[in-house]
Amino acid sequence: MNAPGVKNRLAVRRYQLGRANARPIIVWFRDDLRLSDHPALDAAAKTGGPVICVYVLDETSGLRPLGGAARWWLAQSLRALQASVQSVGSSLVLRRGAAAKAIPELAGETGAGAVFWNEIAQAPHRAVADQVEKQFGKIDIVVANAAIQRWMPLLDMEDSDWRDVIDNNLNGTANTIRAFAPKMVARNKGRIIVLSAHPLTLGVNFRRI
Repeated sequence: MNAPGVKNRLAVRRYQLGRANARPIIVWFRDDLRLSDHPALDAAAKTGGPVICVYVLDETSGLRPLGGAARWWLAQSLRALQASVQSVGSSLVLRRGAAAKAIPELAGETGAGAVFWNEIAQAPHRAVADQVEKQFGKIDIVVANAAIQRWMPLLDMEDSDWRDVIDNNLNGTANTIRAFAPKMVARNKGRIIVLSAHPLTLGVNFRRI
């Protein structure tokens, strides 16, 4: 993903000048690449100031680098988010590097008065894991089996269809593992079973009518 160009910066400044009576608010998009069901975005909009949307590709956190499939998914999601942001009269700013540096720099460039973001929390999932462990004493096996499918060509999918599939099939699986695996690691024992669907082994011939 390329660093933002001049076009992004000018788009931000034009939008900012359109609401010169209020300092802009930065909304930092992280894993929540959507406009709907976005508490940080809602809170920013309620301030009455212009909203600057930004995504930072931060590969300095020490986490495992994104693989090819994850980068493809991220690129598609960012394109969809850019289209959504543009439809409401703004633009998505893209930055690369440490978020702890990139966000303050953007705030300085735009004169932003605040930065809003959603917490990426595992608390609800870990609470379920804690309750299961409390009730049964220990956790030996976890099965991740939730999945959905949209029986249509990828090019015919709406953004909401794509998000639903990813949220259930990928994020749901990852959240389940992240919630329960630490308890198995602590005991140095346990099994995690992730199920996939039979269509993954087959080609599906979608014919347009």
